[in-house]
Amino acid sequence: MAGLIRTHDWAGTALGPLAGWPQSLRTTVSLMLHSPIPMVLLWGPEGVMTYNDAYTVFARGRHPRLLGSKVLEGWPEVADFNANVMRVGMAGGTLSYRDQELTLYRNGVAEQVWMNLDYSPVIDESGRPGGVLAIVVETTEAMRARTALHEEKVRLQRLFEKAPGFICVLRGPEHVFEFVNDTHRRLFGSHDWIGKSVREAFPDLAGQGFYEMLDRVYATGERIVAHGAPARFRTSPEAPERERLLDFIYEPIRDEAGAVTGIFCEGHDVTEAHLAEAALRASEARFRTISDALPGFAWTAGGDGLLDFVSQRWTEYSGAGPEESCGANWLTFVHPDDAPHAAETWAHALASGSPYEVEFRLRGRDGAYRWWLARALPVLEAGSGTPAGGVRWIGTCTDIHERKQAQERQFLLLRELNHRVKNLFAVAGGMVALTARYARTPQEMAGTLQGRLDALARANDLIHPGLDGAENSQEATTLDALVRAVLLPYVDAPRLDGRECIVLDGPAVPVGGSAVTSLALTLHETATNAAKYGALSTPEGCIRVEWAAKDTNLLLRWEETGGPAIAGPPVGRGFGSSLVRRSIVGQLQGGVDHDWLPDGLTIRVTVPLDRLGR
Repeated sequence: MAGLIRTHDWAGTALGPLAGWPQSLRTTVSLMLHSPIPMVLLWGPEGVMTYNDAYTVFARGRHPRLLGSKVLEGWPEVADFNANVMRVGMAGGTLSYRDQELTLYRNGVAEQVWMNLDYSPVIDESGRPGGVLAIVVETTEAMRARTALHEEKVRLQRLFEKAPGFICVLRGPEHVFEFVNDTHRRLFGSHDWIGKSVREAFPDLAGQGFYEMLDRVYATGERIVAHGAPARFRTSPEAPERERLLDFIYEPIRDEAGAVTGIFCEGHDVTEAHLAEAALRASEARFRTISDALPGFAWTAGGDGLLDFVSQRWTEYSGAGPEESCGANWLTFVHPDDAPHAAETWAHALASGSPYEVEFRLRGRDGAYRWWLARALPVLEAGSGTPAGGVRWIGTCTDIHERKQAQERQFLLLRELNHRVKNLFAVAGGMVALTARYARTPQEMAGTLQGRLDALARANDLIHPGLDGAENSQEATTLDALVRAVLLPYVDAPRLDGRECIVLDGPAVPVGGSAVTSLALTLHETATNAAKYGALSTPEGCIRVEWAAKDTNLLLRWEETGGPAIAGPPVGRGFGSSLVRRSIVGQLQGGVDHDWLPDGLTIRVTVPLDRLGR
């Protein structure tokens, strides 16, 4: 600017050539040029402008046209403002403005600017003001920052005012309330808080540690976070004391130097949440107690079908703990034959939200399977009638193994009864024919036939002990009595050569009630088949039955001779054969072997003695 001033044509201005400038003007311009602060000198009544380099930044697009121009013409948009400046300054007065807002056209467009302005008169050689020196510091950015800061503060206050948690701002070491929001007023009372210290506003908090926590935060600058802190207070002097549980944070507020000037407090009333959690824990404890007390076991699962809880009974049965069961696919514990139906039923329940009920076999810790009835209900969204998002299933499993076995036995007995009635008719018919063959008179035939039918009835009583309601019905017998009772209808059948038709040989081995039925069925079916197709179907046929207890097993041998020639094992297996196998293998856990020899059938039966006595 010093160079521009030296080369500027001042002759056309009120200041005249540079060489003729008075010393007061020269001195002021020199001082101005050496200042880093934006300065402009308005000389003479018309305010001819000279300025320094810092002012060129402020002038922007109007530099250098402003040099040597009259101030009212150089800044026409603020001519009235500058006219007042010239009037006061040339009269010897001073002016000072802070953050003065003006509209300037420095780059051809209107700008809202803010400035700090100081105007002082410059005394010339005559002792009167020769001009006005202006110090111009633009504060536009600072004002915008302060405005933005204020707007942000207002915005935050509005947000804080409507925040769901309680908020307050405390200032100074006495913790004086500067701000509280609506939630704070609803929780702690709506009386006047602003300007009161915590101790004045909350006298009930004395002795509860809150004053001390605030003092520590203010003294150390460390935040404090509390969870479920109990607080006793009154919302007004006449109100009853309340006790609430609070989650809150005390955050120190610092100034630019880092010193603590206040405390920001934000928190939530969590009383109801804690009560709900306590109730939930109590409910879960009751649920676990009830589930562990069930004779079966209880479980819960998510909508994906994976278990997330199993009762202790499940662990006792399966040997799989919660870690192995929860999150695993429970179908891995289901018998492979039952798993497809269980999975299909489960998928339908998941898709429809309908109750789940299915029977299947589950593997126990010993590897054996037992029958269980599984039932489950979905937890539904209240009032909607549809599965809620993240639906949970609560279910139980009831042991129905004995019931299923009883049903199977009942079904088996019904089939056996039907089969046995047919066999009884066949045996009776055979006995009638056999008796008629050798009877000399009708009276002899009737008597012989009556005896054989009575023997058949006694054998039938052994097969179904106690069903007739007689006082002498018993649940146990011996094997020799059982064999003789079952084969009694055939023992007295006469032979053409006078030899014995049936030979029985074995000790009086005890047989329990359940084993009686299984063995009687086996012997009866074998004897019936012999009467139909084997040794008892011909006059020459013989049967030898012998048994013995050896080590831990009963060994029984049935041998037929003299019957029709045997070409080999029969094709397929009839109900009688299946019944024999289920009786010995399924019920008594023994074994049955058949040898279809040309001279006759030989059967070997093995039964564990411990099963025989049950």
